[in-house]
Amino acid sequence: MMSSQLSHTHQIDDDDFPPDNPFMSSDISPPPLQTSTQQQGQPQPSSQRMNLNQNPPSIPIDDMSFRPAMDNDTLNLTGNMDKNAAEPSNNASNNSNNSGINLPVPKVFSFQTYAKYFDFDTIDIQNRIVGAVKFANTPDYFRENILGIHRSDGKGPDLYGPIWITITLVFFVALTSNVSKYIHSDNGGAYFEYDISHLVNAMWVLCSFVVFVPAANFVLFRCVGVSCFSFFELVCLYGYSLVAFFPATILCLLPMTGWDWTVLLLATALSSVLVLRNVAGPILQQLSTQQQKAGPILIFIMVNHFIFFLVMKFMFYHHSSNDSTPTTPPPTPSPTIATTEYDGSGDN
Repeated sequence: MMSSQLSHTHQIDDDDFPPDNPFMSSDISPPPLQTSTQQQGQPQPSSQRMNLNQNPPSIPIDDMSFRPAMDNDTLNLTGNMDKNAAEPSNNASNNSNNSGINLPVPKVFSFQTYAKYFDFDTIDIQNRIVGAVKFANTPDYFRENILGIHRSDGKGPDLYGPIWITITLVFFVALTSNVSKYIHSDNGGAYFEYDISHLVNAMWVLCSFVVFVPAANFVLFRCVGVSCFSFFELVCLYGYSLVAFFPATILCLLPMTGWDWTVLLLATALSSVLVLRNVAGPILQQLSTQQQKAGPILIFIMVNHFIFFLVMKFMFYHHSSNDSTPTTPPPTPSPTIATTEYDGSGDN
């Protein structure tokens, strides 16, 4: 009785598995028991059976939480990833860029911002120094032809020349002002002392004239609507305008009354002419409908040069009477020996 039940239980229809099923072999244990419907001789329809020879279905992963940044990606059961799976979306790339530590560096702190202002050779600097004196009175010639502002082959403004001129002129002023003080002393320089403060004063005076005065002009130009000058262009222009003071500082050594006034005034005039001749034209052109603003701007430029002239004169080449007064120490009293005269009144 028990054996008949077991044989009836393990009786399997051949239609349940296709002929080429790899799981049908003699050395494989029989499949699990069938349902009551199969036991009654009603096999499942062929449309409901899984065909293991076909490719397994694909599973979309659009809504999966572990891939939120990938759209329209599918992962099939064979282990092959869709092409879109290897390419992250734009949102993922933006999030990675925003969360990274590589922040953009401001241009003012970038080396590439200032590299082009130092890409000059010695010939270029020499031509600009000569042109600052030779073409000082020619309108817009130094700016357009020497600096090449509006030329395709021009190199534009530089910072190498203004920095070199300013630093060199600092030592010229500090040296010649002390030598001039020595020459103008009435005592022949016997009690002369070198004033090291002239070096520090010359540094901040000249650097202020080359940096802060162009910065003030740049802000003023922007306020009135003049936008044809950049800040570095004005620094370059004011830096090369100091070339006229090199011979002036040397000529101030001559011990002549009023000579230093004349020399410094001529150097200041040549310097102001170079600046005015190269900025007046563009200012008048852009303020053609507002001519009343151009006059005060040009006067402001001339006043700056005149203040610079007074500072150079009274801070470095002004010699008062105290400079020639010898600072000799007071004489020390010589030791004296007290003597008494003998009148002979005590002899009897």
